[in-house]
Amino acid sequence: VSTQSTWGVQRFDHHCPWTGTCVGLRNYRYFFGFIYSVLFLALFVGAFCVVDIVSWMDEEREGGLPAAFLRGASHSHYISFAVMSFCLAIAFTLGSLVAYHTYLMKSGETTHEEITGVYRTAQGNPFNQGYWQNFLHLCWYPAPPSQIRQHFSATSTQPTQLLELTDDEEQEEAEMEVFH
Repeated sequence: VSTQSTWGVQRFDHHCPWTGTCVGLRNYRYFFGFIYSVLFLALFVGAFCVVDIVSWMDEEREGGLPAAFLRGASHSHYISFAVMSFCLAIAFTLGSLVAYHTYLMKSGETTHEEITGVYRTAQGNPFNQGYWQNFLHLCWYPAPPSQIRQHFSATSTQPTQLLELTDDEEQEEAEMEVFH
């Protein structure tokens, strides 16, 4: 990830190629909800494909699944089998991603902090407030206000965004205020 893509992202987590954005303090809850909802969608669609295949197998009881395939199933059953296989693959990979980000949420870390080992010191992670408080901060409490100020030009009615960069200590203090 280039440094330019992380400018202005508080508590940078990672750059998500699927959404095309940097994930950080203000949009992590939406990323978290996105991966959970896609996981549940894959499980939901996969379950209905299983129901379709099982009901088809019940109709073709004589030889079970291999004999039914050899006798010639309709194309919808092949499609159900392919979609079920795809949903299983998606559910497995997204399940791993959801489990990893649930672990990160539990420990109060970001992907970037966990990979670089920023808080593997005696002081520990100052953002970790325990599982329940971390969950509340992520999913329930309002997102902190943006640090990007908008200014209006005298010649334009459209706002232009200016980024006020602060030194590292001021940034850490601002982030700590959000969590306390």
